[in-house]
Amino acid sequence: MLNFILDVLRELGWIGLLIGIAIEALSFPFPAAIFVLIYGYLLDPGWGEILFFSILTSLFYVLVSFIPYFLSIRYDKFVRRKIPQQKLLFAQKWIDRYGDWMIAVGRFIGMGYITYIAGLGKMSKFKFAGLTFIGFYPLSVLMF
Repeated sequence: MLNFILDVLRELGWIGLLIGIAIEALSFPFPAAIFVLIYGYLLDPGWGEILFFSILTSLFYVLVSFIPYFLSIRYDKFVRRKIPQQKLLFAQKWIDRYGDWMIAVGRFIGMGYITYIAGLGKMSKFKFAGLTFIGFYPLSVLMF
């Protein structure tokens, strides 16, 4: 079974990796880091390639994560009702304590809903993109 999955992912190539990253960036509960880890195994990159692949995948992650970011701005009231209150309070408590850097930390530790928090808080697009990149890039390097 594992060989079948690896063969499918190998056949999909970069498309498979980007699909996995896009699903995670859309804030679905999906472990994109595992996808990057598997592709790191399949591609067997050297250090230069690891750094390059991590930049590309992180930029793609940032780009796709703007979809839920803009949805949370556009549909503010609906999103506030859909995100569990305890998650909103938890994220807000940490953002109050540590500031906007929690967006980067949230990316690193897998808090997919943090994108919605950034949108609901009307964080600037540039700050959101930068913190998202800062949070996903080291994870991508580790997994590759």
